[in-house]
Amino acid sequence: MIVVDTHALVWQLSADAKIGRRARARLERALAREQLCVSAVAFWEISLLASRGRLRLDTTATYFRWRVLEMGIRELPIGGEVALQAAALARALVDPVDCFMAATALAHGATLMTADTRLLESRAVDVLDARR
Repeated sequence: MIVVDTHALVWQLSADAKIGRRARARLERALAREQLCVSAVAFWEISLLASRGRLRLDTTATYFRWRVLEMGIRELPIGGEVALQAAALARALVDPVDCFMAATALAHGATLMTADTRLLESRAVDVLDARR
């Protein structure tokens, strides 16, 4: 199972060249096996980035979420277990969104696909580099 970080999800859906060839293939295989997931916090981040002009969407964040779910990407909720795990990761990862992404992957025994250097180097969670 793969939990895709926010930026990697956006890259994948927009066919952005920033996502690596192998990463794209792994995401497509995971999707075909119904093993591609996204943390609910990614939709919060997408909405926030779009409202601040840091991310350009061709639609609303609500429709973007609907489109992701319609594709078969599974949304993983932020429950108490994930919240507590995220708090435990705060010292190592600092960024709250990174904490929630890593905690979501940990809670579900998944690998996190990201290009975030801090996450890639943290050893807090099993990671795949989205740039490769």
